[in-house]
Amino acid sequence: MKHILYLLAFILLTACDQTSSKKEGLDDEALLFNQSNPIKRANTEITYITAEKNNFTSKVFLQGNIKARTKTLISSEISGVIKDLNIIDGQEITHGSLMIGLDDQELTYQLTQNLLDLDDAVFKKRERLVMDGGEADDDQSVPPEKLKIIHTVSGYDKAQQAIVYTEFLLRRMRLTAPISGIVAGVKVNQYELISPGQEICTIIDPSSYEARFLAIEDLALQMKKGQSISIHPINDPSKVVKAKVDVINPVVNDNGLVEIRAKLSTHRYRFFENMNIIVVLEKSIPDVIVVPKEALVKRSGKDVVFIYDEQEQRAKWKYVTIAEENDTEIAISKGIENGDRVIIKGNLNLDHDASVSVADSLESE
Repeated sequence: MKHILYLLAFILLTACDQTSSKKEGLDDEALLFNQSNPIKRANTEITYITAEKNNFTSKVFLQGNIKARTKTLISSEISGVIKDLNIIDGQEITHGSLMIGLDDQELTYQLTQNLLDLDDAVFKKRERLVMDGGEADDDQSVPPEKLKIIHTVSGYDKAQQAIVYTEFLLRRMRLTAPISGIVAGVKVNQYELISPGQEICTIIDPSSYEARFLAIEDLALQMKKGQSISIHPINDPSKVVKAKVDVINPVVNDNGLVEIRAKLSTHRYRFFENMNIIVVLEKSIPDVIVVPKEALVKRSGKDVVFIYDEQEQRAKWKYVTIAEENDTEIAISKGIENGDRVIIKGNLNLDHDASVSVADSLESE
């Protein structure tokens, strides 16, 4: 009979405990955790902070690469043998500098012949001027119409045009840099025979480097021209280079992504074309509860934060909704109120209504 009385008393106490917990808003899942976890009876030392509404800065990390907005592929315009090769990969070059000189001996001979042909045409022109009643050394001594015929018949115009064309070909034998920059991808060798259209190299203007990356549609819609971002080289993440978004491509690609371009600010870091980078986008969320990530624990796959009840000296289990997070903090949009004492240490093994004692309070610092 005594055993039956003890059993009835235990059942009544358990029912009262469940009723009290449900009145506090704790669901069946938390009740089950309480009944199966004896840690609530222990006095755990905790550290808490006082929750305050603040502005929260979230960070989005994306991968991208470095591209030069100004670069040019150099190709040969004519055929010839490379006599002078003045470029190597990585070389700095200025606009107008000689890059390649082709063997121009044949054209030089041709120009000499063109000059001789001009001398012969001048002699014939002088003869015709005299025959037509003019003076040998005075083109104005005959009417313009007659002078035009004399130039054609004597071969004077043709000889002059031949010289102009040969000099044009000679200039094309000297390939000069169309822009200032850095030489990359040299594809020819000295004494090599090249043909028209053959690729020589690429010149890259490092001052035009920009960050290019892809963002999902929703993120791209939130971005604006002039927005500041941070660039970190993947091989050296400690380095930070600032940039500003200046191009948002208004086209979504087949993967649902939008290309963003950001102009790099003045910096001393050495970038390369196609270098891989990490792009960090920052977004500010106003008027939310911000707590350290250490405050967040998981219970049955759900986000939970424990609150310290100073009157009862117990930990209270609160489900929370996370708005955003960064490396060290989380922004809570629902579940925590301004002024709540959020437990950030000693919370890993707590359950609802666990008895706790304060080891430290960061609000007093």
